[in-house]
Amino acid sequence: MKKLVILMLLAVIASGCGSEGSSEPQSDQQTQIPEPESVEFSPEDQPSFSELAQKAENSQYHVEYDYEGPGPLMYIGEPEVFSYNGVRMVARPGNLPGEGAVSYNVYYKDDIEVGCTEGSEELSGCNTMPVDVAPSTDHYSDRIERFNVTQKGLESKLGRQCFMYRLEGGDFLNSYMDICLDAEKGFVSFLDMKADGSGRTVMDMDATGYDTEVSRENIRPPVKAVPRISCFEETVNITSTDYSGEVKFHVNDGENRTVEMSEWSVETFEASQGIGEGENTVKAYAGGSSDSSFCRN
Repeated sequence: MKKLVILMLLAVIASGCGSEGSSEPQSDQQTQIPEPESVEFSPEDQPSFSELAQKAENSQYHVEYDYEGPGPLMYIGEPEVFSYNGVRMVARPGNLPGEGAVSYNVYYKDDIEVGCTEGSEELSGCNTMPVDVAPSTDHYSDRIERFNVTQKGLESKLGRQCFMYRLEGGDFLNSYMDICLDAEKGFVSFLDMKADGSGRTVMDMDATGYDTEVSRENIRPPVKAVPRISCFEETVNITSTDYSGEVKFHVNDGENRTVEMSEWSVETFEASQGIGEGENTVKAYAGGSSDSSFCRN
């Protein structure tokens, strides 16, 4: 019960998920991608926002930021973004009253998003309905067609060139955003969101550090398979992270079911026979780690 109470406190960052057990990180021998030679761009070279966002998904980088804007008060540290081999991770340290230091990381791979809280055993766990911890290209690239986009030419940040775009309309009510994407790698170099009319700054994020010292270990989620149970839909979703192999799961005290999964994939199963009145829990085991999720009828 203590674990469930704590998880309810974390409702803003985890939809009733918890975790037990852990896995030892595996060694990773992949070679670092060398930093390319600097390329000079001109305003006439400006690509579309979507083209640069695609670069951000497939480049290797680590960027540190200063960030001011909305978000849960638990976040006390500045965000960092890691990108390696098609996976992006936005990391944000925080602190929960009475529980101590935690970190909340959101992982992006194609259409999959996984948010993980890392702290004590009772606080650690992942879910597939993460909250935003800081802006990244993943926030806007999938719905860029909703905005009016104006190309505004070249700017400079951290001694690197970036292309500036103004995003208006769409999801922004009475506000607009100027966002500069690194010309080579596509990551957010800086952004400034202002309220129309008053010019009041709503959100501001500036890159303060950049390097390419990233490995798979930097973006390895703490669990291998993330379950999610829906009492309304009577289904169970299992999302594998950086893991290929056998995943076992069960609903409540039912029998284990087994599925073979590849890295960063999702499987959906019917769970109507296992779901009852009150609280229902699904637990998944993979690669020496476990994680759980619950819903209430």
